Amino acid sequence: MLRGDLSPARVGMIRQAYDKLDVNKDGKVTLDDVARLYDVSMHPDVIQKKMTPEQAYRQFMSLWDT
Repeated sequence: MLRGDLSPARVGMIRQAYDKLDVNKDGKVTLDDVARLYDVSMHPDVIQKKMTPEQAYRQFMSLWDT
């Protein structure tokens, strides 16, 4: 709002990100949608065997205020 309108290019990038996150294409990005896309296999602590994929997943999900 302080900077004015978004350029068409920025609107397009935002739309692409939103479309990727809206897994079930219901027009809403939910925590379930985000959880389906989060790939714990690339988490540095999982790669280094410092935590299990389940621990990394739970840590990530705990960041959201739900």
